[in-house]
Order: sequence, then structure tokens, then C-alpha cells
Amino acid sequence: MDARSSVCEVKRWTVGQLLDAVSPDPQADAKIVIPRYQRRITWNRTKQGRLIDSLKAGYPVGSLLLSKEGAEGSLDVYGLVDGLQRTTAIMEYDKNATSFYEDDEKLRDVSMVIKCAIDEEISHSSDTVLEDAISEAIVGWVKSKKGFSAGEDWDKAGLARAIVEALREPLQMADDDVTRLWPRLLDGSAGSALGRLLDDIEQEADISGIELPVVIYSGDRANLPEIFERLNSEGTALSKYQIFAATWVNDRAQISNTRIVDAIWAKYAALEEQGLTLDRDDENGGQETYLLSYSLFEYLFGMGKVLADDYPSLFSSGDKDQAEPTGFNLYTLCAGKRLAQMSELRDFFMEMDVQKKNRFEERLIDSAQFVDAQLRPITHLRETRKDNPPLHHTQMQALSMIAYVFKIRYDENLEERDDWREHEDALKKRLRMRYLYDVLRNEWRGSGDTLAFTRLSTSVYEEPIPRGQWENALDEWLADQLDEKHVQRYVPAACEKVLFLKYLFAHTLSAFEHGQNNYHIEHLAPVKLLKEASADWDGNGWPINCVANLALMEEQANTEKQAKTIIQFFEHKVAAGELSEDQKERMTDEACEKALCPRELLRPVCRDMTEEQYREFLNQRFEYLRGCFFERYKDAMV
Repeated sequence: MDARSSVCEVKRWTVGQLLDAVSPDPQADAKIVIPRYQRRITWNRTKQGRLIDSLKAGYPVGSLLLSKEGAEGSLDVYGLVDGLQRTTAIMEYDKNATSFYEDDEKLRDVSMVIKCAIDEEISHSSDTVLEDAISEAIVGWVKSKKGFSAGEDWDKAGLARAIVEALREPLQMADDDVTRLWPRLLDGSAGSALGRLLDDIEQEADISGIELPVVIYSGDRANLPEIFERLNSEGTALSKYQIFAATWVNDRAQISNTRIVDAIWAKYAALEEQGLTLDRDDENGGQETYLLSYSLFEYLFGMGKVLADDYPSLFSSGDKDQAEPTGFNLYTLCAGKRLAQMSELRDFFMEMDVQKKNRFEERLIDSAQFVDAQLRPITHLRETRKDNPPLHHTQMQALSMIAYVFKIRYDENLEERDDWREHEDALKKRLRMRYLYDVLRNEWRGSGDTLAFTRLSTSVYEEPIPRGQWENALDEWLADQLDEKHVQRYVPAACEKVLFLKYLFAHTLSAFEHGQNNYHIEHLAPVKLLKEASADWDGNGWPINCVANLALMEEQANTEKQAKTIIQFFEHKVAAGELSEDQKERMTDEACEKALCPRELLRPVCRDMTEEQYREFLNQRFEYLRGCFFERYKDAMV
């Protein structure tokens, strides 16, 4: 035998053997655990269903690759190197096989028989529609079951009732018709067809005896990450983070930050919730999780989760087992490397001693905290009833600002630079303005990888943006919006229009002053008023969602207004006897002032407004907003 093949052995396992081996308490002679470098579970139900169909049809589905890990008593322990997606699909099927049931030729034949039985009892107009409705009713009933036991009402009577109930509306059946019809489906050819269908479904659901090829690797474990990467190069594409999970697995260090460790184990807990057993073996053998050593991938994975939790105004967060790019990208930039050089982080990380690793992490988090503090008065405002503030920026834009602060604040020994206070004053004055300018100009469109790195060698975050440059940017921005046409309200909370309004309204909202930070997006010229009242409305729409028609208001100031302008709302209050004329005048002025829309600008907005008049209103309101903006932020422009 060729010695090169001796590290691999090919066996055939049944699906039943596989399910027993991955269970928490195997009853046979094998146990399968999930190595740390394995990817997260990514297959959707469609892909899982296709695998199950292939197994039932006897099609090849590829081999599983296991690595021999040792023994636990009478159990041989294996690591699942390749086949996590297939294994979890089989486990999902085993938990609830009926949920995978889909329409097929057998079901169509049964639907035809059922239709014929119904034909004898009730007249109807469309054979095709009736057959489709019967098939849908059967599929829905089967999917709703958790198994084939009597406790699940897995019998002909239950299915017959479900079919007839589903047909009640299409066939316009009364209760008496339903009561009379479903028992008729239990007899004759219809009853036989339903019985055979249930038997077939139950029999075909059992895949425990189907065999799978299994390759068992017993060579050097250090080669497993490379084997994993090579095996997956032509399957479901691995992200670079999944590759790093494999290739960085053998370079480990202790992590002092317990929250990062908790985030790492939250990922593994998410996998275990799927019924999988993780390989918890470590060179420290059985120690407290905080005392174990972790790979660079695990560390940066956990750091991304912590950053997303601590700074929701800067970063979004995904599933517990999903790798966030945040930690990887930010660490790379703070290390002074291009994102294309991320693979070099392993050497950079391992060359630092524990003290320097901790100091690097602290400086990185301090830099994130600084940027968050500058943007937070604006970005932390959130729309009423929303849990988290929206992100107006790309992740790379946020990372670029943080990495710049890190670079300009700390030297190569991670000590604060002597001139940091000077840079700090400039950043506090101008960083917020550069942030808005970049968003309005869409500077970070695309991946932003190159721009994030090149910005580190500039002082753009400290430099003022002259008023003339702002004038040009705002003119172009308004012109683009005036070209838009909409027929209904549509102002996403994360759009740049809302961000611009936040800069103007942040200190006018009493909720802001009280720390509640909630707002409601208000159309000053209500959409309903424009659509219903104007003879110029041609169905193609107007620029109704232009920033010049918007305001951020506290919800209680907007709840009752509906399709009225602010002026019309308070006039209605007077007509209803709820306000005096003096009260109306005072409250209208106060509301217009809070909306940053003087009464004289809003007065022409009425039911007889033409499109030309509406556009004139937008131009005048935008000029007013522009003036407010320059007045409030004039110091940051010099």
C-alpha cells in the first residue's frame, strides 16, 4: 500500500449512525465534535431540502471528512472537518421531516382523485384551481405536523378535514356542506388515495438507512485548516474570515477582555443550540473559559461583537455566530496595514507580548470611544419606536475615522503623542462636519477599502471645509432631490436627508435635552394634501420627500395633524372651539419655529397649490435651512 494514503480511511456510515454520532449522548461507538475553525451554518431551507431530495433519490452528495481525535471511554471521537452544512441539514430534517414536504407527482395524482370525489358532491367552476387548492391544503397540513404519531392527528380524518376547510371559501360552502363533505373523503377511492399518501410520506421520510461515504483522516492535525480551505475552495464560497478561522487556528494567545471571550463562546453556544457538539479540547485542558488561549480569528470575532454592542451608533450587529468585519478591519487599519494585507495580522499579533496586546486593544477602543463621543449627539437620535439609531454611514467610513484617531494619538510604543491635544481640538471642532460632508457627497460608495487606508496619511478629518465648498455640495444635493418624483411618503431613517436634519434639529428637540433622543419625520406639505387637492398632480408624483419638505418633530406634536399643515391644524382647533385666536397665533408660531419653517414660507401650502408653487416653497425652505446650518456650524468652517 502507498504510504501516502495510509492517513485516510474510507467508510460508509448510515444517516442513522451519523445522527447518533452528532447527538449529545451517542449510543453507538462514535462521537463527532465541531472544530473551532469550522464556518458558521449558512445553508437555507431550500439548499437543505435539495440535499435531502438527493439523498432520497440516491444521488451522490459528497463525502464527509472526519479527523480522528482520540477516544472517550468506548467512543471513538472525530472532528467534523468538512460537511457541517450537510450534517446540520440532515439534523434539521431528523427533527421535523414533515416541514420539508413539498408538492410532487404523487400528490398531484391524489389531488385529482380528491377532486373527482368532490365533483360528485358539489359543483364548482375551475378544475385547475380546485386541484391547486387541494394540493396546497395537503402540503400545508403535512408541514404543520411535528411527526407521524396519533398525538399529531396523523390520520386520514385529520387530513380530510383540513382539505375541506381549505376549500370552504373557494367553493362557498356552508357549515352543513363542510360537515357532510369531509367524511365522504374517507371512503372509496378518495379514502384509499389519502391512506396511501400518508403511508408513502411516512415511509419516505425515514432516511436513517441511507448510506454516506465518510473519509476518516488520522494524520497530523496541524494540516487540518489547510485541508479545510482546499476542500471548500470549490463548494460554497468561503469568506476571507472563514479562511482566517482555519489558517489562524494554531496561533493562540490568552485574552484579558472577558467580554470578548463571552462573545466567542456565544458563537459556539449558537452552534450548540443547533444540536451540535463542539470540540472544547484545548492545550489548557478543561480550564475556565477566561483562562484558555484563543486564536486571532476568535479574538477579532469577539472584538467585533463587543464594538457593535458598545457603539450601536457606529456599527451594526449580526447573528451571534456571524463574523463581523468590524474587528478584523479596524485592527488591520490600526496596525497600519492595508485591508488587502489582513493575512499579515497573525505575525503582527503573535509578536506582541500580552501587555502590548492589551495596550493595543485599549488604545483601539479608546479611539472608537472618542469618535463615538463626537458623533453621538447627532447619530444617537433615533426615530420614535425604533430600538437603535439608524446608521447613515458605511462601516468603512466609521473605521477610517477611528483608525485615524488611533494613528494621530499614539506612537509606535502606544504612548500618547505630545501634540495630541492640538489634534484633539481640531477633531472635536471639525470631525463631525467631515462626517456629514462625506455622507452627503456619497464619498464612501463602493467598498471603501482603499480610501480607508489613504485617509490615514492625510489630515482631512482635522481640516475645515470652506463655506463655498459647502454651498456647492448643498446646491448639487438639492438639485438631485428636485429631480426625484414620488407618489407616497418614503424617507428611510438611515438616509442622508434625515442625517442633515439631525444636524439642524438636534438642539431644538426637547427630547434631546431630556436624553430621550426620539423624533418623528414630518412632511410639512402633507402628501395626502398634495395628492388630493392639486389639479397639477399627474400621477407621476412630485419631489414630496425632498429634505426641504421635511422636519424632525416630537411625536406628540405630530400625532393629530395628519393631512394638515401646521397652520391648518391650529386653524382647525379654533374652528372646533378648542383654541382661542390668541392661543392659535402663539402655538402656530412656536410649532413653525420648532419645525424650522417660518409661517410665511408655509402659508402658500394649500389645496390649490400648483407644482410650480410647491417647488418654489421647497427652494425657499431649503434656503432657510441652509442659513440655519451655516449659522450653527460657522465656527467649524474656519
